[in-house]
Amino acid sequence: MNPSPLETAQGAQAVNPLSVPAGHLTTHQQVVVVVLSVFLLLFIIHMVRRRAIREEYSVLWLAAGILVVLATVFYSVTLALTHLFGAVAPTTAVFLLSILFLVVLNIQITVVLSRQTTQIHRLSQELALLNERLDQAERKEQ
Repeated sequence: MNPSPLETAQGAQAVNPLSVPAGHLTTHQQVVVVVLSVFLLLFIIHMVRRRAIREEYSVLWLAAGILVVLATVFYSVTLALTHLFGAVAPTTAVFLLSILFLVVLNIQITVVLSRQTTQIHRLSQELALLNERLDQAERKEQ
């Protein structure tokens, strides 16, 4: 008899993702999600240490990474959120929360951009006034 595609090289039977009850993660899926989330957290910390991301902007990303780890380890919370949202599948709830995260991130970026635009405008005006004073002082000297 030929081995099925789900058998591993050692001859052990792999877990068929379709045989896992709906709304549950396999151990392999949990490990993959946790490992990827930890790499994300380490990458963000690395970027903050290199000063590529300022601390105040990294808070949302760090919180998102920690929440993904917690949602994976305590999968019953994800299932409860799925039920709370009235979603059929946990993936729907995860996508909803991901979209919500991106909206919050966009709002944060927009607030920062607005502040910086106002600051640049004010600094440009101050620079123009200082250049005018400098020009007047140079004309008086001549």
